[in-house]
Formats: sequence, structure tokens, C-alpha cells
Amino acid sequence: MPAPKRRRARAVPVLLTDARGAAAALCLSRSAFYSLDAQGAVPEALTLGLGARRRRLWSVLELHEWVSAGTPPRHEWARMRKGGAR
Repeated sequence: MPAPKRRRARAVPVLLTDARGAAAALCLSRSAFYSLDAQGAVPEALTLGLGARRRRLWSVLELHEWVSAGTPPRHEWARMRKGGAR
């Protein structure tokens, strides 16, 4: 009897990442990333969930675009995104 065919797992693109993933993507320690976040130097996180399950996550695409734009401060980045100038 032939072996059953295995389904290939589809790679699911990562859309959001936590502080650990964002810090790693930017080659920073987590504490350095949190410090930059507190200073308003990185894009704003999205908050998902309620209560104890609440999480702050960053858009992977936005982090890529932010780096491509030269890592402007959060307030400048928000203005650039609102105006469509990336």
C-alpha cells in the first residue's frame, strides 16, 4: 500500500510582532527597544485584546517602511503616514 501523501504546510506571513520580535528585527536588545518606545522614537504599537490578555504588537510592514524612511521619530512618522509620504 502506498504511503499517504503529505500536505505541505503553507508559510503564513508574520503581520504583527511583539517587542521581542521588533527588537530582534532592529538588532536591538528588548530593553533598548522599550526605551526607544518610551521616548517616542519607534512607531506606535497596536493594542489588541482586553484586560490580562491585552498585548502591544507592532506591524512588521510598518517597521520595514519606517526603517526605509530613515527611522524618523514617532510624531514625524505618523505625519508622514497620514500625508501618504513614505
